[in-house]
Parts: sequence; C-alpha cells; structure tokens
Amino acid sequence: MARAALALCLCVFTSSAQAAASPAGLWWTKGREAVVAIGACGQALCGRLVGLPRQSWEPEPTDVHGRSQCGLAIIHGERPDAEGGWRGWISDPRTGASYRARLSIDSAGDLHVRGFLFVPLLGRSQIWTRFHGRVDATCQVSGG
Repeated sequence: MARAALALCLCVFTSSAQAAASPAGLWWTKGREAVVAIGACGQALCGRLVGLPRQSWEPEPTDVHGRSQCGLAIIHGERPDAEGGWRGWISDPRTGASYRARLSIDSAGDLHVRGFLFVPLLGRSQIWTRFHGRVDATCQVSGG
C-alpha cells in the first residue's frame, strides 16, 4: 500500500515538473526576429510564427515558396524526452530545410532550441525569451 502511494506521488510530481517545464507559450526568437506560439498539437507540441516585427514600408517576410510566413508552422511533433526536454522537428522558413530539434527550459525560464542533423552534437542552438506583448491576426507585434 505504501509503495502504491509513493508511486502515485512520484507520478504526480513528475507530471507537475514536466508541465512546469513545458515550452508552451509565446517566444521571441533570437534577435527578436519573430514571435513563435508553441502549443498542443494532438499528443505533441507544435509552433507557428505569429509575430513578424517590421516597419510598415517593409515587405511581409515570405517562406522559401514565396508564401507569407505569418502563421507558418515551424515546430512539429515535440514530445517530452527522458532528460526533461522535448524532441521533435524544426523548419527554417527561409530555406524549407527541416532538422531534428530539442527544446528545453533553463532555470531563468528561457527556451533553448537546438536544431541538429542525426545527433545533437551536429547542430546549432539558440536561446528564445518569453514574449509578453501582443500580436494580431496579421502578425503585427506590439510590446514585448
């Protein structure tokens, strides 16, 4: 009976810790080039571009196929991994290339995004920060 109670407590604690470390939310990419919304997508997490800061005279950023980047899905199938992070895929909207990706949240609450080929050693990392402003349906950004 005590083992069952302990197991239940450990499961609840693990679920709470994973939920607290979830990358769900709005994030500024490196250099504040875009705002990405990460959220549930079936049993996984996905992310799409929802904010594209630009001046009114600047053209709207497009993907490799010439389509608007506004609303474009760039993070796919992120699922929790054994190290407390999330693993899935990330796409570069400018080239269309897809890479394996690992997401993790550090103690300061920043999101570490690592895109890689085959193994994490063969990749590149960025640190994204929480976005606290507003975005509208046309991907206009205010605040932040």
